[in-house]
Amino acid sequence: MTTSHELLDGLPLDERVVRLERDPRLLLTPGRAPGRTPPPPQPLDVVSFNPTYVPRPFSPPDDIYENASTRIELQDMNGRQPFYHRNVSVDEMSYQVTGPRMLITELGTVNLEPGDFVRIPVGVAHDNWGRHEIHLLFYVRERMQEQLQARRRSEPHVFGDWQPAEVTEMIGDGDVRTFQMADEQLLVDHVHADERRLNVTRVDQSARATTWVWKSPSVWIGMTALDPSDGSEYQRHRVAEEVQYQVEGKRKLVSQCGCVDLEPGDFVKIPRGCAFTSVSDATTRYISVLSLNPLERLAKVSRQAEFRSMEEMLGLQPAVSR
Repeated sequence: MTTSHELLDGLPLDERVVRLERDPRLLLTPGRAPGRTPPPPQPLDVVSFNPTYVPRPFSPPDDIYENASTRIELQDMNGRQPFYHRNVSVDEMSYQVTGPRMLITELGTVNLEPGDFVRIPVGVAHDNWGRHEIHLLFYVRERMQEQLQARRRSEPHVFGDWQPAEVTEMIGDGDVRTFQMADEQLLVDHVHADERRLNVTRVDQSARATTWVWKSPSVWIGMTALDPSDGSEYQRHRVAEEVQYQVEGKRKLVSQCGCVDLEPGDFVKIPRGCAFTSVSDATTRYISVLSLNPLERLAKVSRQAEFRSMEEMLGLQPAVSR
């Protein structure tokens, strides 16, 4: 009998990972219990967005997933957003998907390129100037701890592309927001009274498995990179669910909740306790978000995973089925 392996973890509460030997035919077969009829597994939902910028007027971000403490959004932009924004209860993290973006804040200004991660601490006013760009946004009420060394840091803003003016400042997050006018020069000059700076980080391109960029007690955010894979190694989270956003390459996600092809621009949420693996013939990368608390999908479903016959499921994994 050819076997697979399962990596069973308790992230983010317990970093110990147990490696279990499995028969893939049984792992992917629903079990039975006398006197009990378990509900059938629900297929994975995929939410898809164009991974390249499509011209349009400035629009609010697309809400993807949310719970009481965390929200995930997707924003595209060409030009400046029409206000400065100050979160009052959440850290705001972002990942630059495509295109350049200038981030202007009270802690300095920094230019972002695809692959950059950056965190804006709670309470810091900020503006964005994007050029045909897309970025992911993560809002978390818990304070997020950075796990990587900064590649570069924000610096005091130097006006050159526009002149400082009286601007709109939006204060708040969630359902509570207020708007007021503010002096842009005074906002950006706050950098001289605050020693903090924005830290821009990147995940090493040679890294494999998951590199965690930020951690809090209940939310971890990072980048997962996989070499070509036959899908013989499964993963299962005991206490958290995982949201994945496909950044690079294509893969087939094989799980106890169905099989689905993923490509750049796709989001998928894997429920707690669901074993899953990836099949791909090239290197693939995706953003990983672990959350102890269930996240509600807010965006429209683009497609769903399909349940295949056992022969079809194992046929996706040539090294396992031989």
